[in-house]
Amino acid sequence: MYSETKRNPLLVAYFLRQHQNDDFECERPDSEAFHTDERTSAKVGKTHFVNTGFDRGHMAPNSAIATRFGCDAHMETFLMSNMAPQLPGLNQITWGGYETIVDHTYADKFEGI
Repeated sequence: MYSETKRNPLLVAYFLRQHQNDDFECERPDSEAFHTDERTSAKVGKTHFVNTGFDRGHMAPNSAIATRFGCDAHMETFLMSNMAPQLPGLNQITWGGYETIVDHTYADKFEGI
């Protein structure tokens, strides 16, 4: 779900199966990969976060989506409708750690999450 007035995702949901031997491998693209989601009215662009002190924080995680759903799905995680402004410490440490635990621990332990 996406809020046009807040110009921010309200909710994301995704399923992560256990890691498999045939998981996809996709390289993380550079910052040019962030792009406007043309399906939204707000048309938030990658420049909206420039010089704000905030990171573009993925709500649906690019790495976990890439390994399970492939490189096209991976690139869709770079739509700006999937980004929320996050302080760098939150995005890179706390949120990144949470994504890693969900991806590499819970998805495997519970046979999908």
